[in-house]
Amino acid sequence: MVSPSPSTSTIKNEIGGMLEDFTSEILYTFSLQMDPMQIKKKEEEGRELAIFFPKCTKMHPINDSH
Repeated sequence: MVSPSPSTSTIKNEIGGMLEDFTSEILYTFSLQMDPMQIKKKEEEGRELAIFFPKCTKMHPINDSH
């Protein structure tokens, strides 16, 4: 077997580091987008339930400014 040259090992390490950074950035971006999506989903569920609980909407009006 041929052992990898030092430059090949360095390139592999650099690519591995870049891939790790890229993965971290993707996960961070995804997590930032998930929070607003979950909040919006909860608001929509509240509007759907308002049909069945109209008294609740009188006490706690739904904010339609979103």
